[in-house]
Amino acid sequence: MNESLHKSLKEAQKAVKLPAVTAYNRIDGPGSSLDLREFQQTFWSLPKIPKNPETDPVAAWTRQLPRTVGITINVGTRVEARPFKPGLIAASSYDFKWEVSGQPGLIPATKQNWLLKIMDLFGLSGVKFALRNTHPGLASSGLGGSATATTAVCLLANELAGRPFGPTQLVALASRMEQDLGVSITGTQEQSNVVFGGVTDYVWFPWGLPGRAESGYGCSLRNELIPEKDYPELEQFMAIFHTGHTRASTDVNAVWTKKLATKAGHAIYQRKFELARAFVHQPRQMHCTRAVAN
Repeated sequence: MNESLHKSLKEAQKAVKLPAVTAYNRIDGPGSSLDLREFQQTFWSLPKIPKNPETDPVAAWTRQLPRTVGITINVGTRVEARPFKPGLIAASSYDFKWEVSGQPGLIPATKQNWLLKIMDLFGLSGVKFALRNTHPGLASSGLGGSATATTAVCLLANELAGRPFGPTQLVALASRMEQDLGVSITGTQEQSNVVFGGVTDYVWFPWGLPGRAESGYGCSLRNELIPEKDYPELEQFMAIFHTGHTRASTDVNAVWTKKLATKAGHAIYQRKFELARAFVHQPRQMHCTRAVAN
């Protein structure tokens, strides 16, 4: 595969048709940190699931489960696959001015190599992933950029490898690689918003959807809160401003996670359930869009 991939990329480069993925960031609605791994696991308890959950348009049985609302925006990261030295892989960032490379199978599992490790696990060789923000100057702006970049690399690598993994597996893969290699404390909403998009209500299942043995971490019951045709109306009520200062999401998430371990913090985060449920109730009643689970 690697020899043919390198050859294909050479040909694509000559034709100015290199394969690429553009992935978009998100802003949080109510629920925010409840998608973090520690929060999903802390607040999740097996609910009483109806025999035919699809018949309940408001999914009342999910009321006690951790949920968040994610809104995908038109700011993100473009990842382009370029031919590289045969037998090696590389990743580079135009905005952060770095490049790393190494030999597949011999890439150390370190923070700086997190994207290389993703490329390596897909069995790629002779390819370089070049990352660039769609909007210059928004690096480390608190919009979930590292999660977006990680998921974009997963999506592109998955395409080049022949799509061995499904959407939920890619969400889990991106989340675990980013957090476990020390890049950031993350959950699964940012990754899910890249994969599924839209203005979405997520109900989280850290152990997988009960009754579906093939599902696992990254699994969600999703409901479209606002259809695409209504985006122009939504945009009239939204504005995003960037101060020009960087913001490390992992620092904020570390504070939240530490607070979760306290009795007072646990009680505060429990209130997020009500906020999220109240927020999603009206749109769900209006549109009654069937939820989708993976």
